[in-house]
Amino acid sequence: MGAGKSRDRARQLRRDETDAERKLWARLRNRRFAGVKFRRQHPIGPFIADFCCVECRLVVELDGGQHATRTESDQRRTEFLGGQGYRVLRFWDNEVMNEFDAVLERIVEALRDPHPGPLPAQGEGELALRGGRMASVEYRGMNLIVPENDSEWKEYFEAARAHRLVMRACAPCGLMRYPPTRACPWCTALEWRWQEVSGRGTIYSYEIVVQAIQPGFRDWTPYPVVLVELDEQRGRPTADEGLRMIANLVTPDFTPEREANVAIGKRVRVAFQDLSSELALPQFTLVDEPHESRLWQFA
Repeated sequence: MGAGKSRDRARQLRRDETDAERKLWARLRNRRFAGVKFRRQHPIGPFIADFCCVECRLVVELDGGQHATRTESDQRRTEFLGGQGYRVLRFWDNEVMNEFDAVLERIVEALRDPHPGPLPAQGEGELALRGGRMASVEYRGMNLIVPENDSEWKEYFEAARAHRLVMRACAPCGLMRYPPTRACPWCTALEWRWQEVSGRGTIYSYEIVVQAIQPGFRDWTPYPVVLVELDEQRGRPTADEGLRMIANLVTPDFTPEREANVAIGKRVRVAFQDLSSELALPQFTLVDEPHESRLWQFA
């Protein structure tokens, strides 16, 4: 199944959720359960997981009566997910509806236990955290944690600590992607490599945050958040696409850039904010370079 078809199928499954899925999602969504992030109808390779916690490598599947006759296909699905480093918990719909507390208890136990088997091999350019430890730091009142088994972000932040901005590049088609997902969103291939980019680009869009949800950012308001189109891969794979990432727009001393200085079309470069010896956060700052098109600002 192609990336586009997988996304369409996932959207349809969300619209057609069962009563059991709706009940469980009400508890798992928005980090309400054990403080971890679950995703609903999350594509993983050719399959779509009912519920997935990427950081804990856990998939929760709900089975209706039709699954009683699909043992072989479900087994192939479980084997594939296991090969991607995921544990799989399966529950019948009636367990969720009638034994909800027991279902939640089993999910908690799975989140607490370490992964029972090895994680899948990483792509080219694997980088290990120092001493194999988990990177963790407090930033503006929030705990930023990069788990050791987070195959999407661990090496990305290891490179950032060395003040290098890297992207995952698909080995077969060569296209880079952000965020660093496991599969290529264009050709769905699983083979990839890390590729360093310049960190220079153009503000593609932006917003001004005037009411911060996180208490640690209240003294920053109003502050800009920018969507930056990097110079690499602009106009690929189609004329309207590019390699884009979101971050804060800051001054060289890492305070928020003034709203009056922000505009679509302005040139920026990456700036790495060292939060500790273990973690650096990629931000963007304005540079004095000619812009390629007319600038645009919110009125």
